[in-house]
Amino acid sequence: MRAGLWAIGIAAATALFAAPAGAGGRDNSFFGAGTFFGNVADSAAATQVFRFYNGSRFAGTARVVLYDAGTGAMIATWTSTSIPAGGAVEVSAAAVKTGATPALTAGQSTAALNFAATASFRGTVRQITRTTGAVINQSDCGTPVGVLSYVEGPGFPGVSAAVKLLNPGLRAGTVTLSLRNAGTGAELGRWTSPSVPPHGSTIVSVSSMAAAATPIVPATTTALTIVPVSATTGFGLEHLAAVTASGAVSNLTDACPI
Repeated sequence: MRAGLWAIGIAAATALFAAPAGAGGRDNSFFGAGTFFGNVADSAAATQVFRFYNGSRFAGTARVVLYDAGTGAMIATWTSTSIPAGGAVEVSAAAVKTGATPALTAGQSTAALNFAATASFRGTVRQITRTTGAVINQSDCGTPVGVLSYVEGPGFPGVSAAVKLLNPGLRAGTVTLSLRNAGTGAELGRWTSPSVPPHGSTIVSVSSMAAAATPIVPATTTALTIVPVSATTGFGLEHLAAVTASGAVSNLTDACPI
């Protein structure tokens, strides 16, 4: 564990990786059930914004339901102004919180929350992170649990990684992950998550996950492939990474088929 960036435990990982919520590089088609963004919060290093696009022939509104990330409890809802056909708008996460009903408490306004976005039209939504040096697409389409390939291990030089667990479903559950040597594919250990409530999410550093695996994954391991082997409810997994001592976090989940 390097440069004090990670402290063992979920709380420390969540504090570092509170902002991003998705994999970059693609728009999210969403309608009805919505797109689920976990642990969205501004930080000293990064500001979060959402970009909504109305791809239909009629004007409509976007709607966001806010949930407590830790408990999954519904907190409030937000509805956009009318977005014209073919139109797009950008709204900050802070503005969504400020305009939500009922009004958020001071603690909720600064906390990492889960955002579930829907709309009365067919279109797209993206989450964007802005830092002083970069604009990062954090969007994710809410795909089910899948393999996370080449995740920076506890021994990776200069970069620290975490796994975000999202439960957009209606019941609490756990997921068991196989931690495998990225170079050989051999299993090094297995790790079972704590229970994640419905509409809840949690973030676990790869270093703490490796240390809590059975058997323990060596701290010198450079890279892992993380494979879900069982789950008690529908989960989503996301791969987060940060340059050591940097406050900017990127989501590396998305991958292109070959």
